[in-house]
Amino acid sequence: MTNTPRDTARALVVSHDEKAIISKQMQSDIQVDRGARTKRAVIFHCFTTGLDPNGSEDWARDEIIDIGMLPIEFTDDFRIVRVDASYQSFRQPAKAIPPGVTARNGITNDTVKGHKIDFDRVWHIVESADWIIAHDAKFVRCFAERLHPTAFTTKPWACSWMELDWPERGRAYQINPLGCFKENPRALDDCYVLLELLMRPLGQSKVPALGDLIATAQKLTVRLWAFGAPFEKNDLLKARNYRWNSGSNGMPRAWFIDVSESTGEAEIAFLRASIFGSGWIPRRSLLTAYDRFSDRV
Repeated sequence: MTNTPRDTARALVVSHDEKAIISKQMQSDIQVDRGARTKRAVIFHCFTTGLDPNGSEDWARDEIIDIGMLPIEFTDDFRIVRVDASYQSFRQPAKAIPPGVTARNGITNDTVKGHKIDFDRVWHIVESADWIIAHDAKFVRCFAERLHPTAFTTKPWACSWMELDWPERGRAYQINPLGCFKENPRALDDCYVLLELLMRPLGQSKVPALGDLIATAQKLTVRLWAFGAPFEKNDLLKARNYRWNSGSNGMPRAWFIDVSESTGEAEIAFLRASIFGSGWIPRRSLLTAYDRFSDRV
């Protein structure tokens, strides 16, 4: 019986010792192919004090308290042939870690006390990367860009949550953080879990999930803003997976959605029929992996 991504992730040895995190199966699958042309990606994950990196005041701005970075090399047919030295670091934030955050990931104020991120190391890892990969890149990317703007703003990003069609795409699994597979997860642990998942084909495909992810991330998407939508239409927009932008990032205070080029016109038709009326003129922009998931656009 074929293992699902969830089965594979559960089979990981749970340990904060990096050598123990990689399962024996993963180690046997990573075969060095010295003659193959390769590209580089960095799997990136972080834990934070909260959800808002754009607080109007410094005291209200949430911060990273734990990062994990896992550089990999992959071939043109998306076989992962090398895993380079990883980087994990705690970071002491300007304000105390809320109790609810500690309850979820076990990171306390004592855990991070005195810890700083080595920004030179971060830059060195990211500089040569062709891709940054994150689970829930919409959340992770905005924090990463504030951590080190010059490293993360110029790279294309791929999101394993939004840009992969998991065979078991139950809503609960889709939104559950990768850390759900263990107690007191660390950001680097989750990078290894994601690496394991990306090495495996999804469904009946023979291509590793990494290939499906990169193929989707390379496509153009259209961002549509439902600017000025009536309040009574909020539930309808949320049910259709629109997201709310608070305006704190300099972009409109409005609902928005990112859709493929092929479905853009159908979404505009929905907005005219159900939200604004037939005379509505859409505000839209094309996004690539270089700006998708960033709150700068």
